[in-house]
Amino acid sequence: MTVAQSAVKMYPWNKDLQRLVKLGDKVPHYSLNNGVLYYQTCEDDSPRLYSPDDEDMKNRVICENHDAVTAGHPGYYKTYIAVREKYYWPKMMKYIQRYVNTCEMCQRNKARQTKPPGLLQPLDIPRGRWVDISMDFVVSLPPSKDDYNAIMVIVDRLTKRAMFIATQTTDSAEDIAHVFMKSYVKDHGLPKTIVSDRDSKFTSKFWQAVIAAMGTQHNLSSAFRPQTDGQTERTNRFIGDYLRGVVNPAQNDWDEFRHLAEFAYNRRVLATISMSPFEADLGYIPYMPDDVSSDPEFKKLEKAAKEFLLRQEVFLKVAQDRMSEAQERMKYYYDKNRLVQDFEIGDMVLLDGKNLDIRHKGYAQSKTFAPRFIGPFPVREKVSQDSYELEFSIRQC
Repeated sequence: MTVAQSAVKMYPWNKDLQRLVKLGDKVPHYSLNNGVLYYQTCEDDSPRLYSPDDEDMKNRVICENHDAVTAGHPGYYKTYIAVREKYYWPKMMKYIQRYVNTCEMCQRNKARQTKPPGLLQPLDIPRGRWVDISMDFVVSLPPSKDDYNAIMVIVDRLTKRAMFIATQTTDSAEDIAHVFMKSYVKDHGLPKTIVSDRDSKFTSKFWQAVIAAMGTQHNLSSAFRPQTDGQTERTNRFIGDYLRGVVNPAQNDWDEFRHLAEFAYNRRVLATISMSPFEADLGYIPYMPDDVSSDPEFKKLEKAAKEFLLRQEVFLKVAQDRMSEAQERMKYYYDKNRLVQDFEIGDMVLLDGKNLDIRHKGYAQSKTFAPRFIGPFPVREKVSQDSYELEFSIRQC
């Protein structure tokens, strides 16, 4: 049965349609052809079949212009244009948009065209220097002359002072823990909190045991949400840019410039605190050769000793204030045009699979044709404002 035949069968069940059919061409914009009611917006517009207010019929029309193999699941606007060529019903655009937005095939396989939902959740302002730190790794580096191929990045979240430590990607959690104790703890003691990514070195049982033994709260940032730990992400980019410009053609001498990259990073002024990490941490900017030779006051540095403690306190407060202001600015711009998406426990949701092994999607070979989203899975727990724990089963995975 055609759409027109289905529409005609529904006329007797709707009083408004009965009236329009009876009056025919006497009602503006409406016309009757072989017993079928048509709607015409203006004289230049072709008559379009008037669809009764029936959900099954509307969905059938949209399905032919959206779900069909020949249609290819276009967006709601292109679907609307295709449907509008032949059909009409009140508030058609809104209905088509809702249909396309809830299309399961589109949700699973199409790339998101809008910003990811969820507002920025800034970390708490640190209470002091080297109390709250972030950690990350720069990996996949060419092997150095000493066979290092990774850099562990430690950043003090308040002063932004960074440490670049050479490591190997094959280092175990125990190896990383020993490097951390030798490189960090000897100078700064134990931190109160550590923000890190979901690297296996941080999530292994051994590393968690070391953290617990140190009496430190280990705050793991949300999986694949780098803005949670944006400081080390920006620092990692600096390392790559710096070393790219100084290494030899063989790219095996990057470790010889690592300490200079650290010095250069800590000496430059950062927008988040409006000063250099050295200045925020030490109270002064270390001299460069040209500073020593050109500064006539170099020999009078001892006069600044009396002001050192006061300056340190001032720098601490200023760094905290500026970091808070920077977080407010970043949150404002990050949250613009971004939706708040809230789920309840038990809600069925789809999971973005771009960071998952393709075997979790049920595809044994290439992920090229694998669905972009997998599921749906029920929400087990709301971990934070925009982080959720899902219920997985062996059959689903």
